[in-house]
Amino acid sequence: MNQPHQNYSVPIGKSLNPFIIPNIYLVHAQREDDQKKMETRRCKVAREQRRQKLQKIRSTRASKAREVTIEKPPIYRGIQKRIPHVFFTSDGKRFEEILTKKLRNSDVNKLGRIVLPKREAEEKLPTPSKEGIEVVFKDIHYGLEWKVKFKYWINVKTKMYVLENTANLVKHYGLCMGDYLSLYEDESKNLYLYTEKGFCSTNT
Repeated sequence: MNQPHQNYSVPIGKSLNPFIIPNIYLVHAQREDDQKKMETRRCKVAREQRRQKLQKIRSTRASKAREVTIEKPPIYRGIQKRIPHVFFTSDGKRFEEILTKKLRNSDVNKLGRIVLPKREAEEKLPTPSKEGIEVVFKDIHYGLEWKVKFKYWINVKTKMYVLENTANLVKHYGLCMGDYLSLYEDESKNLYLYTEKGFCSTNT
């Protein structure tokens, strides 16, 4: 007589197939490892994109800076184009620029005193004394002569070089703040001047 089947239960987590043993922890570990690799790749791509974007921005800024330098040269360059550092007259006379000064309000007021750039004054003009020496400037185009005093004084332990008695010169050429005064010399070391109108202030 056949014996009835005995009831039995399979413990939780056990398989009926003795050859297949699932490992839930191994599956989860594999998934976490894949996710970490994907996250690492995403971060790497994001960093590369940010680097390329920053490089493009820097390149654009550098290009714009070069354009500004080329398209907007300082005003004095325009003067140098019309009257270069060294030029010759039709009769072969040579002139060399000593300096070009953009006049300030203090240069064209009633004091009659024009402050000169220190380096150019020391290198190109005769050595003055504190009391001053008389120098003569000729108009570079018309030969009109201007006698002024060239001197220096000590200001905070440094020398300031000035032309004094320039009130008549300023008045004759109608100079005001923003105009330019250029000084030249010929091969015989005679001194000349040239004036250029700039943007005059109405308050001078």
